[in-house]
Amino acid sequence: MKPHSSSGRIPSHKGYRLYVDQLLNVTENNHLGLITSVQQLFDSRVSEVEAVMRKTAAVLSEMTNYVSVVLGPAMSNTKLKQLQIIPLSTTQAVAILVTDSGHVENRTFDIPHNMSLSDLEKFVNILNEQLADSPIKQWEALMSNEIERLLRQHVDHYEKIHQDLSAAFKPKVNEQIFYNGMLNLLAQPEFKDVEKIRQMLEWLEDKKEVYSLLNAMNSKDLPSKLVRRIVLNCSMTLA
Repeated sequence: MKPHSSSGRIPSHKGYRLYVDQLLNVTENNHLGLITSVQQLFDSRVSEVEAVMRKTAAVLSEMTNYVSVVLGPAMSNTKLKQLQIIPLSTTQAVAILVTDSGHVENRTFDIPHNMSLSDLEKFVNILNEQLADSPIKQWEALMSNEIERLLRQHVDHYEKIHQDLSAAFKPKVNEQIFYNGMLNLLAQPEFKDVEKIRQMLEWLEDKKEVYSLLNAMNSKDLPSKLVRRIVLNCSMTLA
């Protein structure tokens, strides 16, 4: 139909109706398996949030035939659920940090030579009692005053281990980014050019840049024209 003499032609209401009906039929016939996968994903009991993110990326990539980029919850925004320190020897131990989102981090570090295993146990108990359910990003601030007093009173030589743990579990800017469907790039006409796909893969490997883009999606100022072009050619979902 042509709304007025100077306009171009657009589909009529019946034309739109036909398009929508055909689109829905194709979706129902071809994507029942994917719909089932999505339902199973959210019906299943998954203990770790990373597993949900990986499965989400896989389902999105399969549904869209694009690259999917899923950003999980930042560790800095989660709360401490439990901290465990397991001695591996008299000189080394592994620290395991569990957050309320189900995220698990572990780091190996050296036990200070002048710190006993009993003091190490006291250190962990005090932190769990005082920091449970507190945001990870507030760890440093919360360590002052009462917690500092308790550590000074009950634990000898705690300063070094506290510094090591704070550095080891410092939230990263580019944490928890999950990819799937990289090979789908090869199916896109624009990426028949080897140089273009090389640039794309280099960009995707820069997790800091990808993280910055995903956080900028809600603002008016997006990065360069290259990134805008990438957004048009990738399925990017903020979870």
